[in-house]
Amino acid sequence: MSTPDEKWWIRARRARELLEAQLLSNADVRLITIGLDPERLSSDPVLIVQVRQGGAELPPIPSDIDGIAVRVTHGDYDLQKGTS
Repeated sequence: MSTPDEKWWIRARRARELLEAQLLSNADVRLITIGLDPERLSSDPVLIVQVRQGGAELPPIPSDIDGIAVRVTHGDYDLQKGTS
């Protein structure tokens, strides 16, 4: 993975904020984050939209925002219970 500079991170955070404004009102969108590409197509971090498995139809999701790639992952997430 390459090491993005501060300008890249500023762009990535802005892109994440734009995506959040577009998608987080949809109950099936669980989280939008910046991380390693789950598809391993990019050596730079990407925006990851985590969507509930089997959720309703989502609005169109761009493949990138300001040059920052966007990936969609599906799954159901629950809180993990402690073993104390």
